[in-house]
Amino acid sequence: MQDVIDDFNERVANVSNFLTLLQQLEQPGVVVTDSSTNTTIPVFGEDSFKVMKASAFLLIYNMVESSIRSAFQHVYERIENDARWYGSVAPKFRELWIKQRFREMNLDSASPRNFRELAMDITNAVLDQNTVHLTTEKLPVAGSLNARRIIDVCEMHGVSSRVDPQAHGGRQLETVRQLRNDLAHGHVGFAACGQDHGVSDLIRINEEAILFIKGILENIREFVDQAKYAVEPVQ
Repeated sequence: MQDVIDDFNERVANVSNFLTLLQQLEQPGVVVTDSSTNTTIPVFGEDSFKVMKASAFLLIYNMVESSIRSAFQHVYERIENDARWYGSVAPKFRELWIKQRFREMNLDSASPRNFRELAMDITNAVLDQNTVHLTTEKLPVAGSLNARRIIDVCEMHGVSSRVDPQAHGGRQLETVRQLRNDLAHGHVGFAACGQDHGVSDLIRINEEAILFIKGILENIREFVDQAKYAVEPVQ
């Protein structure tokens, strides 16, 4: 889990450094000096600065989703490393495993015969005590993570969602999620997005996002350290 937290801290540093740069560039009269000619030019036009501010939302969202996905992937890897099977994982993980197995079906492959075969595969895996395999690819996280969705994913695993009160419940993550998706899908232009947020707004949003995710990661660390994903199998 320390690797996950180290990666999160690195991403935090990257975003914070970018926002610090924006702070410096926001100052009036900022110019770039060409040392070879000893001439100065304006750093950029007004629209370019708006684009840079909008890009911060992509960086913050990437920090959030990658950290949550990596943390739960770590939980899954611990289950596999411990060779935990259906009877020796907590009930929430049994339910999650069943759901993920059924998500292997789609409209093209769904049929009475295929459902029977899947049911047989699941039954045999339980009887043979095969190691439970889970994947974050089937978690509802891609492009959709706000505080409510993260809390839902935590509850799905039995992980606490208590965080620092100064994170204000992660409310700013909805702004980050919405603007990230609007930018990614072309619903709003980068310059238009950037003009509505000052650098101080971005710093505040980022700080609340960091506090919220840091709290969630600490909860997952405790969950893993205490092996709360496991139970002793009924003999």
